[in-house]
Amino acid sequence: MVGLPERLDPADDSLPVWTERYLDLAVRGVRSAEVTAKISRHLQRFGAWITGGLGHDRLSAVTPREIRK
Repeated sequence: MVGLPERLDPADDSLPVWTERYLDLAVRGVRSAEVTAKISRHLQRFGAWITGGLGHDRLSAVTPREIRK
């Protein structure tokens, strides 16, 4: 993987950090500004849904059972 550290700081385990990393590595500069903004909005909505439903944004704590719900 490009641009990802071998060991993540525990603070890097949050969905907003991963969202920004994804946008930087795969979207910004590759897609148009309009498409980038649209993807960013969808990811923000997903983050709000995860946080609202689980009460946290820690990716390592999300289980398959929680996703199925």
